[in-house]
Amino acid sequence: MRGTEAFWPDDEGGRPVTSGLAGLRILVVEDNFLAADAASFLLEELGHEVVGPVASIAEALACAERDPIDLALLDVDVRGQAVTPVAERLRARDCPIVFVTAFTADGLPPGCDDAPVLGKPFDEWSLRKALRSALTTDS
Repeated sequence: MRGTEAFWPDDEGGRPVTSGLAGLRILVVEDNFLAADAASFLLEELGHEVVGPVASIAEALACAERDPIDLALLDVDVRGQAVTPVAERLRARDCPIVFVTAFTADGLPPGCDDAPVLGKPFDEWSLRKALRSALTTDS
């Protein structure tokens, strides 16, 4: 779908979904290699820089502590562990978060109900909308 991104209106009045999105540093926390690779590819195609991807809570916490991050794409469950500590660390830095899950959104960390949630697998359109939503949500 290259070359059409500026013409994809959103559901709320025709503004392009890509409006205001470019060159973000996005942390990707995903323990499934194929899902991490697909998310990274889509983000890079959209012109963002991927931090990671990382596949463990420990790695994610280290990135959240040391790396400049504009937004995070977090799998809700990483190797059987809840992503809550990473979300808390990022929230303390006022970093917007998009959660990703193959299940329901019931397992979101406390206080993160306002964050966008992407179901796996997701497409480019859904990712664009979730990124914009995360960046415009008041936390």
